[in-house]
Amino acid sequence: PPHRTRSIPAMALPSFILDRREAVAALCRRRHARRLELFGSATRADFAPERSELDFLVDLPSDLGPVTVASVYVHSGEADTPRQVDKYAFLDAMDQRLESLRRSAARRKGHAIVCGDLNVAHREVDIKNWKGNRGKAGFLEEERAHFDTWLAKHWVDLGRAHGGDGPGPYTWWSWRGQAFDVDSGWRIDYLLATTGLSAACRSVTIGRAASYAERWSDHAPVMADFA
Repeated sequence: PPHRTRSIPAMALPSFILDRREAVAALCRRRHARRLELFGSATRADFAPERSELDFLVDLPSDLGPVTVASVYVHSGEADTPRQVDKYAFLDAMDQRLESLRRSAARRKGHAIVCGDLNVAHREVDIKNWKGNRGKAGFLEEERAHFDTWLAKHWVDLGRAHGGDGPGPYTWWSWRGQAFDVDSGWRIDYLLATTGLSAACRSVTIGRAASYAERWSDHAPVMADFA
């Protein structure tokens, strides 16, 4: 789903498109954006296309100073299968790269934000049926521990910071059954900002459709306003 950060200028940049449904992009208003690689050569060499972990990284000028925006997709995984091993490998790489992004932003007196479908519900308040999903991909202790590490000091989960104590607000609901109607969802779409940028965030909104019939995705967009 689109993850929008207003007050950060943008122009349309092509995404890294595979012959499948998953892809990521950054949309910018100005033509001063500079494309970077989130995981460098590791993205292509170490993470095969069928594993579906995609990244897109741009450097943007803004009224808040230079901002590095990462658009990231982490596939859902599957407990006790090679797909979950791949997911853990990608999350391990994110541990290192998020620290690198933070340090780079600090050196330039700028900011960084990581946006995307990370396919992990961090805490019990981020998933309606958390008891029934213990031991399943998306709510495994080892997956959630990565978020503990990221958010311990230098990164802020804007959705939770502006969304209250929970439960919810959720960003994903299954198409099946009454999940959407009874708000039995997951919060798996994130805006993770460095602390300086988080201080400039004034609000975060989840663009939940008004009804099941008006949904255009199983996800809802996450939007942040900065000033």
